[in-house]
Amino acid sequence: MPALSLRKEPDKSVPDIRTREGFKQIYALHAAKVYSFCLSYSKNEELAKDVVQEVFAALWEKRNTIELKGSVEYYLISAAMYRLIDHYSRTERRRSL
Repeated sequence: MPALSLRKEPDKSVPDIRTREGFKQIYALHAAKVYSFCLSYSKNEELAKDVVQEVFAALWEKRNTIELKGSVEYYLISAAMYRLIDHYSRTERRRSL
């Protein structure tokens, strides 16, 4: 899978995340995979949907400054994993109070 590049002369084979159309393409290519990962990890459909939304919202907000060195899919799955870990950490802290 090609890496996302934010160089001044972007690789034409990778959607330009800085544009609305490029972002839509990335979403179409990867949202289902990120959702499947979240669902398999959490076993909770609502949480999985929320995490996917948060991951893509954060990607859109950071689109002009983010520089991905690896694959887009790896970045998105990693972001989802950290959000799930954070969710469960916060949940566990609340239970212990």
